[in-house]
Amino acid sequence: GQFPDLYTFPTWQQMLNHDPSEQDLRNMGLGYRARYIRSILDVLRETQPDAPPNKQSSPSGLKRAAATVLAVGEGAEEVSKKKGCDSSPGAFPPLSELPHLGNSKQVVAHLVTLMGIGRKVAECIALFSCNCLELVPVDTHVWKLAKRHYGIMDNSLTPKVYDSIFDRFYETFGDKAGW
Repeated sequence: GQFPDLYTFPTWQQMLNHDPSEQDLRNMGLGYRARYIRSILDVLRETQPDAPPNKQSSPSGLKRAAATVLAVGEGAEEVSKKKGCDSSPGAFPPLSELPHLGNSKQVVAHLVTLMGIGRKVAECIALFSCNCLELVPVDTHVWKLAKRHYGIMDNSLTPKVYDSIFDRFYETFGDKAGW
């Protein structure tokens, strides 16, 4: 047997160098995620010191992300105030600094200000890329485990239930609960 060709995901710098349009991303099979990825690339271009120059004339990623979040119902500013971080233009920290913020909640708070990134995805990024090993991203499988083994009886995964699942995992596994 011969091994198939293997490929890595492109870095964000490679994505910005290629500068795909939302339609390019859709053509790659990314579907509804294309809009989110395009918006995040725009934010990264505007906030990261080592970002390549813009090849497209597109609306500001920060403005577009804020407009989308506002259209959904809760502004990035409200989310960031609740989460304890600044969402003003240019406030998104350099990606290299995220693992060094010293607080997993701050890492997650910054990530959820990006369009298309919710709590679970932010916690996955923080857990696997920022050394926030205590985080437990709760998906349907983790929720079922929590119901079976920790007596979580709620029928809907509200923020309060999500927090209680994290608390139970943290009590059991400590600062490496997500690992």
